[in-house]
Amino acid sequence: MSDPLLIVMQRELQAISKSVAQLNKQHLEKLSDEFVRKEAILKILGISPRTLCKLTSTGKLPYSKINGLQLFKISDVERLLNDNYGNHTTTSNFTTFKTKNND
Repeated sequence: MSDPLLIVMQRELQAISKSVAQLNKQHLEKLSDEFVRKEAILKILGISPRTLCKLTSTGKLPYSKINGLQLFKISDVERLLNDNYGNHTTTSNFTTFKTKNND
């Protein structure tokens, strides 16, 4: 036979576990709408300020500007990354020139 106290404690533990999972989900949802500074975006994406300027000026990455401070939503950065995720083929930027000695 099972101990009634053990059953009660198990049910309470399951309820606590469910509450923690729900709080974690809410925290992640809130985090995705968090605003971060331009410097953080440069570091996260590993891009130059000029590349970030291109992304903002073309509308690919929206931002908010307050007193000259650019702020970006994490969810917008995630969207940009997801929109550009996939198989990419690269092409060479090098041109081969023939010289007189090349056959």
